[in-house]
Amino acid sequence: MKCFAAHYLYSGHGRLLTRQVICLGDTGCIQSIQPLKEETATTIFLNGLLCSAFGLPDSDQLLSPDEAVSLFSKIGNEQPFIQINNLLEFYTNDPELKVGAKPILWCIDSFDLKKLILNKETSVYSVLS
Repeated sequence: MKCFAAHYLYSGHGRLLTRQVICLGDTGCIQSIQPLKEETATTIFLNGLLCSAFGLPDSDQLLSPDEAVSLFSKIGNEQPFIQINNLLEFYTNDPELKVGAKPILWCIDSFDLKKLILNKETSVYSVLS
């Protein structure tokens, strides 16, 4: 089992949860999502926000992490104060992380953790690669 925690977890449908642990079984399916009460040696803590991979609206095709960074850069220039959960609600193709699902899990890093907005250093990477 692999467990990941982060400052935030975008669980879908606009919901942004704080300090959650998501545990994946050997098949890559989510076995549990629960609040982070204490850090353990088996939990990898990531800086930022965990979410499902996403793509453009009305498309089944997912973006690559590099394409997501480019998209965030463009959106950040056009709408510098957009809340990250509102952005993800619009772009997430698989809208909900839930037990039993087999997600492609990404981490969005280096955004404003207090205001929850993008900045020039925001990056995206695949957690499971």
